[in-house]
Amino acid sequence: MNDAAIMFPSMAEQEPPGKGPGFLTNPPNPDPGTAGTESQAAEPASPAEMMYREGGDPPADGNYGDALGGFFDQREREARYNQQAELVGELAEARQAVQEALASYQIGKTGAQELLCLADDYGRSPRSAEALEVLTASCREEFEKTYGEQLPHVMAGAWRVFTELQAKIPSISEYVEAGMGSDPRFIRALIQAAKTRGYVQKGKKQ
Repeated sequence: MNDAAIMFPSMAEQEPPGKGPGFLTNPPNPDPGTAGTESQAAEPASPAEMMYREGGDPPADGNYGDALGGFFDQREREARYNQQAELVGELAEARQAVQEALASYQIGKTGAQELLCLADDYGRSPRSAEALEVLTASCREEFEKTYGEQLPHVMAGAWRVFTELQAKIPSISEYVEAGMGSDPRFIRALIQAAKTRGYVQKGKKQ
């Protein structure tokens, strides 16, 4: 069973109707692979900056059990009820991978819950091509107003975070294609993580 089926069974049943270039997968940087090169290297964020998150502070013990429970518990119960031992194990592995990713980027507790709900929404209800086009245009307009000429640089940092996440959680790309990659809430989370990691230079518009 593939990653998509593990995390969002409904996505394994159909090709996301909105699959195609979205804001994240078609950023305003012609070469997102340049993120993190020496010319764009930056100092890590200060401890104060690293502690701040729009979604609150990260849990003191690094445990995102509450947010993960709301996302995985029902799926695991159903798998046990249906005696799907292999799926139970795969769900446990997926839970651990998401836990490690959230802790690695120091995502706030409420922010983690919002991201998991967001992913669940797009996983269960992929956006149509028409809806994705509107969502992408709206997202691009919002971030162009926020970052102006610095947007390509900021998005290069966000893209670097995404590629790191993709290596840990391969199925995330399917939800990005389903529309999450054009949702401002997801993009903001990636940008915040990029700032935390120092992938966006200090002095750039925050």
